[in-house]
Amino acid sequence: MEVLKEIFPKLVRVAILPSPGGRRLELKEMQAAAPSLQIQLHILDVRVAQDLEGAFKEAAKARAGALDVNADPTGLFNSKQKQIVELAVKNRLPAIYNSSNFANAGGLMSYEQMRLRTIGGQPATSIRF
Repeated sequence: MEVLKEIFPKLVRVAILPSPGGRRLELKEMQAAAPSLQIQLHILDVRVAQDLEGAFKEAAKARAGALDVNADPTGLFNSKQKQIVELAVKNRLPAIYNSSNFANAGGLMSYEQMRLRTIGGQPATSIRF
């Protein structure tokens, strides 16, 4: 989310596509960081693939200026990479993804935790365009 704000300084609303698998730590961290970035979050509810199109319509209706796709251990997002990227483009939502696979599928950018080096004991983050 911080990267989106750096790239789009006037960004005020970000749609979040959280994991349908219940992995909510990433979401909680984003909710904690949003006020300091002066960003409002709009959490999208996707539990099955059929929810994706409606979620993107909801993001457009909420006037989200960007999209952040969280990690999904269920595999739903990975199995629907192409559709998610196409929906982001169709709805004019610049998006950041948790995996470079989305960028390879045509998505705008991705971030990944790299285990090759650490900074202060924490994994370094790389951004791929």
